[in-house]
Amino acid sequence: MKTTLPKVIRIEPSSVCNLYCRHCPTGIIRHNNINYNADIMSLEFFDLLVAQIAEHLKTIKVIVLYHGGEPLINKKMPFMVQRLKEIGVEFIKTVSNGMLLNDEVCFELIIAGLDEIEISIDGRTENENNFIRRGSDTKKIITAIKRLISIKNMYKSVTPNISLSSTQFVENSFPSFLYETLEKEIQTGQIKEIKTVRAMKWFDMGMASDESPDFEYTGTQGAKIERFCDSLENTMTIRSAGEVVACCYDLTSKIIFGDAKKEKLIDIWYGEKRKEILDSVRNGTPGKYCLKCNAINPGYFLKLKS
Repeated sequence: MKTTLPKVIRIEPSSVCNLYCRHCPTGIIRHNNINYNADIMSLEFFDLLVAQIAEHLKTIKVIVLYHGGEPLINKKMPFMVQRLKEIGVEFIKTVSNGMLLNDEVCFELIIAGLDEIEISIDGRTENENNFIRRGSDTKKIITAIKRLISIKNMYKSVTPNISLSSTQFVENSFPSFLYETLEKEIQTGQIKEIKTVRAMKWFDMGMASDESPDFEYTGTQGAKIERFCDSLENTMTIRSAGEVVACCYDLTSKIIFGDAKKEKLIDIWYGEKRKEILDSVRNGTPGKYCLKCNAINPGYFLKLKS
């Protein structure tokens, strides 16, 4: 009998974002004024999820409070962390662009018990980050990171761990400016790591065509299609409006397994819609969206036009 939820649950506090990133479907949709029903998760719906999560703590190991928008836009985000900690969730992480990380938010996240925050700063330079992540201010974000560290130290808190993620748009490039600007914080272990990844072409870029004014598409897909997708196998992704989507790459809800406002999470996880997608990947015959995804069909990337 199917009675367990996966080890990772992703919950989206907000599908609204305050940036217009050039490589992100959410940012492209906002910038091009494409009609999209972005919203903020209600506490009523969140409590419905918490009640079900509490029944599966033996298998759920990680809650990620993040998906397609900026989680800190939801003013109840620290409370969400607190509620999950109260029921006994082992590890809670969020991902943020850092623009809303002021002293008050830092304090609230520390007190709530957030285990890790990953902050996104992309490109090779401050200016490149500001260009790619429209609306971003690299200097402001770095100042916020240092303030978070200072407030942690003030309260003698070891959490949240701080990591940075840096998406690169030129092959073999590296965010050396981050290591220079945050050298002390990295050397003393106050910044856990900087993760660098190549920019992938999302299977839905939020545009009517694949043409991009900012990027070239490089590489080829199809050399080897994997028959295993960790996200499909081990992660449930719940959007702010209730859609349970295939994975962390589905920012525009192209593959919907169910509606968590109307169905139980356990029923969605073992439902026919997820089984159909899962079987197609396992059998080496993924559908059109999965087929375009680097998770199982690696090799297609974004390169910044010169």
